Amino acid sequence: MNLTGKLLARRRRHELVERCGERGRIVHVEGKDGIANHERLCVKGRFGFDYVSHPQRLTKPLIRKPGFPKSADFIVDPANPLSVFREATWDEALALAGGTLRRIRDTRGPSALAGFGSAKGSNEEAYLFQKLVRTGFGTNNVDHCTRLCHASSVAALLEGIGSGAVSNPVMDVTKAEVVILIGANPIVNHPVAATWMKNAAKNGTKLIVMDPRRSELARYAHRFLQFKPDGDVPLPPYWGGFRVEPDEVEFWQGRQNRMHDRLRYRREDGSWITERLAP
Repeated sequence: MNLTGKLLARRRRHELVERCGERGRIVHVEGKDGIANHERLCVKGRFGFDYVSHPQRLTKPLIRKPGFPKSADFIVDPANPLSVFREATWDEALALAGGTLRRIRDTRGPSALAGFGSAKGSNEEAYLFQKLVRTGFGTNNVDHCTRLCHASSVAALLEGIGSGAVSNPVMDVTKAEVVILIGANPIVNHPVAATWMKNAAKNGTKLIVMDPRRSELARYAHRFLQFKPDGDVPLPPYWGGFRVEPDEVEFWQGRQNRMHDRLRYRREDGSWITERLAP
């Protein structure tokens, strides 16, 4: 962005701040020019700001009133939470939460408590959380939501590149000639990352999407490979065992658009892979 563009953007933000001050609510959101997103925002980030001024938004801690025990069929009107809860100060709410955890630890033992971390927290927050559980609760019952969903990828990355973290940012797809996406739906789960994939596909990168479902990103794909659910597990190992004979290249290029033909590459031992993965 040149100097004129920066000045115009600054002026627009100033005008928006003034309007927000007059109306007392947010009317527009702009992304920060960070190294990961470069001002790009997902749908929730760009348009999901009405909760800030929503009348049902909680702005003070609430403590349950006596006579309203928890139950599986318990229902509270979000427009009238004070029928069940009462307002409290932050000191009172924190004392109640901390005191309850301390009482459980002292009466039932540290193993009665556990902590489950969130992927929305930073590395520093994750460290502080596990420190609280290990030293405050006195237990090793601490886990994180990404341990389950990323356990396989971490193991593969450790074996492949020696680190459990990815080696490059998502935006590097714009520099690739071919991108293979298997078992993922970035438009739903990682919408900002999906924008880089769309840009790459529009600029000539061959995007190959493999998934049991035809996701929206398949519209941008050079090839879309649909297989039965759980087929993403046995499919990748086959890639290393496939080869196409020189006299078969033209034949296969002419039949790439059919799922079952793409799966019938000849193996090294001369046998054919069955089509059990075809939908």
